[in-house]
Amino acid sequence: MRRQVEDLGMRAAEAEAERAARESATEAVADSICAALARWLAPPGSTAASETAVTDSKAVPLNSSEAQIPPNAYLQKALREPPYVVAPDYFLFLPTGKYLFSVARIGEAKRQCWALVRLLVEQGRCDRLVVTSGSPGAGKSTWIEQHASAEGSRTVFFDDLLNNRLRRQRFLAELAKHRIRVEVEVVVVYRDFEQTLLSVQARQAAGGHGVPEAVMRKFFDEYEEPALAEGFVCARVYENTYDQRTGRGGFVLKREIVPEQPAAANGVGDALTT
Repeated sequence: MRRQVEDLGMRAAEAEAERAARESATEAVADSICAALARWLAPPGSTAASETAVTDSKAVPLNSSEAQIPPNAYLQKALREPPYVVAPDYFLFLPTGKYLFSVARIGEAKRQCWALVRLLVEQGRCDRLVVTSGSPGAGKSTWIEQHASAEGSRTVFFDDLLNNRLRRQRFLAELAKHRIRVEVEVVVVYRDFEQTLLSVQARQAAGGHGVPEAVMRKFFDEYEEPALAEGFVCARVYENTYDQRTGRGGFVLKREIVPEQPAAANGVGDALTT
């Protein structure tokens, strides 16, 4: 009996070590992607140690004061009228309107996102958090623009990637870490990969930021549909059928995942609506 218990303990320890190794590997991949994005967005000739972004007629070194995100920038965003949209990307734009990405800046951007959400909750302006999940170019920001008015004035939208279980786990862990107590719903937006590429290319052509195709393919391939067991009160899955070439199509609600209801008289409860 003692031998069996020891074997079970050993297998559990091995399973935990394997899980930790997978998460560590995923974290390393995420860091590599961040570094690749920073290098890709920097102008030719810059190095990893002195990444820069071009703003108008000059380059901005990442270690310059101009490249630093003001520590209380989130307070300015809190002054805006609803709908409240929180997104790390919003903090990565320089005053000139140019987008400057680095691992350090994205870390600070996320810190300010949490500070903003917590402030809105404490001030009674947020009793519901809707987070987006989907690849770059899928249409997450556009979905918010088109649907925010129907979601309630005290709904705050968190516009981020969150395309797999691990990223969503970290997101919810940050909520708990910052003692933000609010119901969280997730909205998935998925789209044909070619259309996401066209969308990002169009954004870049209009002066916005781009994303390398290899990075977009990785994000697209690693998608995992969310489950309520992750910690969400409900999940909605939309397909974005908008065609960049024809200008036709839009968001189609494919399914809504809600908590199971108590069994009805016939013993059947609803957990999935389409």
